[in-house]
Amino acid sequence: MVAATFCDACDSAYVANDDGLAMERRVAAEIARRGLRCPETFRFMRKALGMRAVDLAQLLDVTAETVSRWETGKIDVETRAFALLGTLVIERLEGRDDAVQRLRAIEKASTAEPVVLELC
Repeated sequence: MVAATFCDACDSAYVANDDGLAMERRVAAEIARRGLRCPETFRFMRKALGMRAVDLAQLLDVTAETVSRWETGKIDVETRAFALLGTLVIERLEGRDDAVQRLRAIEKASTAEPVVLELC
């Protein structure tokens, strides 16, 4: 349950920032679980994470313009991108960041000097 404060002058409801963010993350996680893939839900989930489009683009290894096009409906949101964003949302709600850490490790490794591994 989320407590709201009502304005006496205009009767608008206001939710405390922390409660509002928690509620948005719960809604975003439900969107992810149900697979409601469209530009608006993709953008909502990104914003519920508090993530800038450029940062999400970097994690997904796409351009910021691609994220923008997904969010404006100029191109369809890729299924893999939606699924990964959904995973990030659900993990954040659960207090985890495993996928983000793996993505950052992959990104860091791709810019590092090559490593030769001997498997035998």
